[in-house]
Amino acid sequence: FLAKPNVVNYNAVLNALSRTSREDCCDKAEQLLYRMELPVEEEGYDVEPDRLSYALTTLSAARSPDISKAADMSEAILERMETRAKQDQERREAISSAAPPLVSLDIESYNV
Repeated sequence: FLAKPNVVNYNAVLNALSRTSREDCCDKAEQLLYRMELPVEEEGYDVEPDRLSYALTTLSAARSPDISKAADMSEAILERMETRAKQDQERREAISSAAPPLVSLDIESYNV
């Protein structure tokens, strides 16, 4: 029996990537987030990213030495998070309003 990685495990990797200013780390973080977003059928990791996943990926982009790239990537990640939050809200409404959100937007989401 092998343990399957979950969002906590992937967030730990994103956290490590967000703590360095190497240029390739922001690309690696973005790719990891992208694979988390993809369904398994499309080569995804079968793990849904949460708010922390997006925040850590944004932090990784913010620490990139290429400021222009960092700004563009951070904005794109925020847009993906907004889209994901809307999809999650629709999913929750279809299931039950009591279902907890995976991704939610609040003041912290915009102030990473």
